[in-house]
Amino acid sequence: MISSYHNVQSEIWITNFQSGNHIIPKGMYIGLAEPLDEGHLCVTSDTSHVPDMKHEVSDGNKRQENILMDCSLMMSPELNDEQKSQLAELLRIFSGIFTKTDKLATIGTNVKHRIHTGNHASINQRSYRVSLTERRIVRSAENA
Repeated sequence: MISSYHNVQSEIWITNFQSGNHIIPKGMYIGLAEPLDEGHLCVTSDTSHVPDMKHEVSDGNKRQENILMDCSLMMSPELNDEQKSQLAELLRIFSGIFTKTDKLATIGTNVKHRIHTGNHASINQRSYRVSLTERRIVRSAENA
């Protein structure tokens, strides 16, 4: 769940991490969000004020080697040189938001929520199981 607040009103985007297909009609009451402890919140910040991290490699010459990964092989060949340099600069500036290990990052729960559907059926059906008539009804409700 992603939430943003503007003038005491919030805009909430529900994300589906299970990759299952769910239909939630427009205006349907689906849940309550509970505030979390500040210890559970994460902040992504700009690391542009931090100089490039370097470490010494002892191979007789004591040379400096940049520990940042070379991203040139991961960049699309469709990018021109200016776009590649801009992307490399962005990756350098915001390098602190990327993990530095090969291990999978753990995903934590940021918001507890309960889904309350009222008199509606539970939200567990896949869209391909919905009849053509039901799809038309849902589309007309979404466009209304």
